[in-house]
Amino acid sequence: MRNVKLAVIGAGPGGYQAALLAASSGIETLLIEKKYLGGACLNWGCIPTKYFLNQSEKYLQIKESRFFNLEKNSLSLDYKLLKKEKNSLVESLRGGIKFLLDKRGVNLIPKEAKLLLSSCILVKDENGSEEIKADNIIVATGSKPKSLKGIDFDNKQVFSSDTILDLDYIPKSITIIGAGVVGVEFASHFSCLGSEVTLIEAMDSILPNVEEELSKVVKSSLIKQGVKIYNSSKVIDFKKGAESLGFKLSSGESMSSQIVLVSVSRESNLEVLGESGIDLKNGFVSVDSNALSSIKDVYAIGDLVGGPMLAHSASHGAHVAISNITGIKKELDYSSIPYCVYTDPEIAYVGLKENEAVEQGFKVKVAKFHFKALGKARAISKTDGFIKIVADESSKMILGAGFVGPSVTELITELTMAIKFKIPYSKLIDVVHPHPTLSEAIGEALAILNDKAIHQV
Repeated sequence: MRNVKLAVIGAGPGGYQAALLAASSGIETLLIEKKYLGGACLNWGCIPTKYFLNQSEKYLQIKESRFFNLEKNSLSLDYKLLKKEKNSLVESLRGGIKFLLDKRGVNLIPKEAKLLLSSCILVKDENGSEEIKADNIIVATGSKPKSLKGIDFDNKQVFSSDTILDLDYIPKSITIIGAGVVGVEFASHFSCLGSEVTLIEAMDSILPNVEEELSKVVKSSLIKQGVKIYNSSKVIDFKKGAESLGFKLSSGESMSSQIVLVSVSRESNLEVLGESGIDLKNGFVSVDSNALSSIKDVYAIGDLVGGPMLAHSASHGAHVAISNITGIKKELDYSSIPYCVYTDPEIAYVGLKENEAVEQGFKVKVAKFHFKALGKARAISKTDGFIKIVADESSKMILGAGFVGPSVTELITELTMAIKFKIPYSKLIDVVHPHPTLSEAIGEALAILNDKAIHQV
């Protein structure tokens, strides 16, 4: 039996970063991954979807521009080439991860893993199996798309958020079931390309976890793009035909489309746990504040433990786990994890929402600044949306922020740092924002908080 200091199972953003951190600290590290380096984020999520969104938004901007003098229907998009380039990008980034792992001396094992008792792991492939004993284990096997009963994935007409990326054509029509982040981003993508898009959501609004005044801006944009949105609706009948799919909704409407994307939620990949007996809670691995599971020396991070199912949340878990393994006490802290939605306009938020701050008894002060009043936003013709900062008037601390508008996923970090390091807004007023930039909107909102606004009407 092979013995190692640390074995990491799963090479997504949490797993491969944990392996790199450990190896950089001089720990002998094994990384076990049965499929692709980079996990869901690199191969089916963050990177390929943002590549597609970027290209489809460019396509729409050119098509709708008044300055290019294009003849009607003269612009087309080669979706097969787009898919090929996406695959090339993903493969290149996988290669970058492999280069880093090799350089740090991480031993990569491309096999399936299962936890056994007594800190042991069984790894196997078609050529055989072996047992590995590790002083510490980090499990980071991520999650997978959840299906709907009666609407099973066939990857020909019924797609998951993973397999929809394998399309090499633009569908004439697509029904998207689930208007969370994934569903809304794909609705934005396909509507930009001219597909007839129908978005179905069981909750009262799209992006149910987002503050409604932010999601309403995105909803309005989607409707302008021609997306049909049905809230408070569930699919109660589904019929599969050779050429199209039929749907009947709980709200009474009936519709059909060429294909369907099911994006209702994700579930953790628990197969790795085997007979280990690790404690679960609501379908996720239960961990303490140090990312330690119910089994001594076995840590779990990322989507596997629930919480914010985000790549950067998994990376945070990797830092916490490795710190504790190396003897430096560190705790998981999701209070300043930023959330991003890559629609047009984008959404980004961090910390407490306004209603949450009120419910927790803070003396809430809110500042809001609209992009339409900003020179840079008008120069780039992206004026929808606003920046909102929620603060405690008594302590002058920033409690949360919600942005909707151009490039706000790039802007949210400034407020994330303020929340994380408890910088009062009375000090942030002295930060100089360059002109002309979108970040000036933050400066304007801070001026409002400090009662020093000069540009607010």
